Amino acid sequence: MSNSSLVTYKKIVSNKDPGRGGKKIDKIFVHHMAGNLTVQQCGNVLSSRQASAHYGVNGKNIGQYVDEADTAWHCGNYSYNQRSIGIELANDGGASNNWHVADATINTAIELIADICMRNGISKLNFTGDLKGNLCMHSYCAATACPGGYLKTKFKYIADQVNQRLSSETPGKPPNKNKWLNYQLPFTVKVTDKDLYIRSGPGTNYKTVKVSGSAFIKPGVYTIIQVKEAGGYTWGKLKSSTAKSPRWIALDFTTKK
Repeated sequence: MSNSSLVTYKKIVSNKDPGRGGKKIDKIFVHHMAGNLTVQQCGNVLSSRQASAHYGVNGKNIGQYVDEADTAWHCGNYSYNQRSIGIELANDGGASNNWHVADATINTAIELIADICMRNGISKLNFTGDLKGNLCMHSYCAATACPGGYLKTKFKYIADQVNQRLSSETPGKPPNKNKWLNYQLPFTVKVTDKDLYIRSGPGTNYKTVKVSGSAFIKPGVYTIIQVKEAGGYTWGKLKSSTAKSPRWIALDFTTKK
């Protein structure tokens, strides 16, 4: 059983059980963190509690806390724990804001769920509003308000978006974003986000590269000299790269100039 290549941070916690009791992954439970936690902070919280999840998402970042081959303690029902993947999403609003979740976090979760489905042979994500479906809420198994009022309204949207990706992709392969491959090199892109990592290669498994003391690229216009697909994203090599310091960014979070 493999893990997602989209992970940007990994902290494996001890609150889990090895293996899955011979059961196959056929469900995904989406939770909320009840706070605006970074993926690092989420890992720290899970380390201190008798609970865990396989993944956590905040913005573009994905944390992993339990290997998919193992059972996380996340939904309040051990049989369903053995059959499922648990994903925690960060909130950017509290109880007074219906536990709002940012669009960027939901969009990253959609990419992660599509990746999980493709690798585990889940051909379609079904949201039925109960445990009969394979996209489920924590509240279906336990007396809890999780995943929060706002996120509950997004489950059908999440399922629809994941299924669009599943219907156009071959199982086991990351989503194909061909538009960047069609542009003639070199070309320029505009960066507006302040938290877009610079990496030493095309993929989230590569280390971040610090430029002027920061691993994030500054907003501005940059020239791309090479394009590659990896881990569900399309990556561009910056013109400022050197032989000793290659520099790549995820083009999916930029706009072409």
